[in-house]
Amino acid sequence: MKKFLFPLTVLCIFPQVQAQSFQEVTTNIKNYGYSTVKAIDFDQDNYVDFVVCGDDLYYNTQCDIYKNDKGEFNFYQSLPYSAYLGDITFANLSNNNTFDLLITGQNRADIKNYKTYHYTFDQNKGFEIKEIIDKGKIYSSFANGDFNNDGKVDVILNGINNSGHDNDIAYSVDLLNLNSNKTEFEKQIGGSQNGDLVVADFNNDGRLDLAVFGINGENETEDAYGAFFKIYLQNKQGTFDLNQDLDGMLYGSMITADFNADGFMDIVATGTDVYESPTTLYLVNDGNGKFTQNYLPSAAVNFSAVKSIDAGDLNNDGYYDIIMAGDDDTGSASSTILLYNPTKAAFDKVENDFGIANFTISTSLVLVDYNNDNQLDVLISSQDENYEPKTALYQNLEKSINKKPLPPTVLKAEEKDNYIYFNWDGASDDKTPQKALQYELSIGTEAGKADVAKYTINTTSWMLVKDKLPKQFFWTIKAIDASKVYSIESEVAQFSTLGIVDNNIDFSLKIYPNPTTNEVTIESNSKIDKVEVYDLTGKKIMQNKTNKIYLEVFPKGVYILKIYPEKGLPIEKKIIKK
Repeated sequence: MKKFLFPLTVLCIFPQVQAQSFQEVTTNIKNYGYSTVKAIDFDQDNYVDFVVCGDDLYYNTQCDIYKNDKGEFNFYQSLPYSAYLGDITFANLSNNNTFDLLITGQNRADIKNYKTYHYTFDQNKGFEIKEIIDKGKIYSSFANGDFNNDGKVDVILNGINNSGHDNDIAYSVDLLNLNSNKTEFEKQIGGSQNGDLVVADFNNDGRLDLAVFGINGENETEDAYGAFFKIYLQNKQGTFDLNQDLDGMLYGSMITADFNADGFMDIVATGTDVYESPTTLYLVNDGNGKFTQNYLPSAAVNFSAVKSIDAGDLNNDGYYDIIMAGDDDTGSASSTILLYNPTKAAFDKVENDFGIANFTISTSLVLVDYNNDNQLDVLISSQDENYEPKTALYQNLEKSINKKPLPPTVLKAEEKDNYIYFNWDGASDDKTPQKALQYELSIGTEAGKADVAKYTINTTSWMLVKDKLPKQFFWTIKAIDASKVYSIESEVAQFSTLGIVDNNIDFSLKIYPNPTTNEVTIESNSKIDKVEVYDLTGKKIMQNKTNKIYLEVFPKGVYILKIYPEKGLPIEKKIIKK
């Protein structure tokens, strides 16, 4: 007989919220069922593109690429190897500013052996198959991160293997060894099916940690099918310690974000508990990687392994919200929006019809700004409430303005022991609290390149193994707000393991008056090649070769001067027009 677990304490209550709406956009994207969707700007034209894998009306599995042409989606390419009941990920594996695509799951042409299909991208040829990896999984999830701090992205895969892999552990978290770091994940971390895995630095120590939940049949119990939910922290030796054993969950997915803006990554997970009762948990991080469990009632659950949940600022108040889709606690198809309320430190459920259709099991969704208006839109694919394949794009109709964050400042790097420690002053944003900002770190052998490292982190510091870095390198930081809007790049910093290099050591600069009502004067002891002026959206609004910048035609606000000395690296300065 099915048991039901009723939590004694519910910490997050949902009054009705009426402010949030979306509108479906007509696209050329086909309808897919049992699908997985991902978004990335693979062609680097500043418009995010889509890949969708799933079944058509006749249960033919396909993976298709759709290119975003300034808000219009056109079919780009159908991939020769496809899979379903699995996952998709993009990763910058070669640090060449292009993204590899990995697809795992079951291919209907070979249902006995699960594979992972590794594609590379070429601007002229599109996506081409590079290799077929025998390690593949169904009811699975990818996660990416630099686990050994060598500047290269590693890819791990959670899920269940099949009988075709006799030497594998059935339930495991495997490193695919695309950028091998010799860590044997399968010996340290119990894997799962019909669950999820996320990666973040949960205790802000500069090392990536893991959260994983789902079914592990090798530890099956009468009620729970071996369901578990565990938090692992990476130690200084590069191995993982179990930090917390939470209430088991299955048939769902999770997302990590700093919901309460305290500087530490939290988790929202949705699925069922060990008695198969629909459950959504809000896990609040205490800063040491320990989480307090808060139950969120009346939210959609997924009953699948694909990503049915995402987090981002949907109403432009600066805080991360939640959208999820799947069956609800009555077994009906549903879509749910939970808006974080910072005053109550709780979530408000949007009870009105917010314009997104109801979706059922095996739903996959992603929050993405498809039209570059700094508002998060929704791409969602699955089966609708009539169990028909459906893929839809919904535009966010939020009217408030969201500006780009200001870039970080005061970049510092220092050598200590066998690491280079990177630090910067937190950026600022018009909406997102400073502690909730994320950052994109780029390191290159030359200014403007990112051929050493490029990835997103959730702290204002990071560390890399010194021996994995060139003797001299350049680095920049971008800030990312809760709406996934990027700032312009910070000023370029240069570092040498032989000592700090300052290309502008003989260059002095004075800008006045600042704040100003009309013009600013730039004084320096060296020739200036040019000056560029940017607004806070990152748009270049002026270029000048004189030492006077006139702002009378521009509205009041904050602007960024990018000053190019004749010798040395460009310097960025903030000015204010009153």
